[in-house]
Amino acid sequence: MGVTTLEALATEAEAAFPGRAVLAALDAGREEIHAAFYDEGPVLRYGPAVTTLSQAVAMVVDGSPVLAGTAATQVAASAGRTFDIGS
Repeated sequence: MGVTTLEALATEAEAAFPGRAVLAALDAGREEIHAAFYDEGPVLRYGPAVTTLSQAVAMVVDGSPVLAGTAATQVAASAGRTFDIGS
């Protein structure tokens, strides 16, 4: 069974920050983000899917998930607040 890059990123972030929700997000270019959102379980709640930066920000703005992946700092900056960043 294969593991997606988003799943691997989320697993690493969850190991570093146990019990926290995780948004794994990769910059896909063309103003697109590949994203997967896992709750505290960690249970997959969204994705993996292609989304926009504004949609990714909407997933995290009301909570305190850990962000992971190449688009993590971009999502945090657009949300206008600080998030823990996984590897």
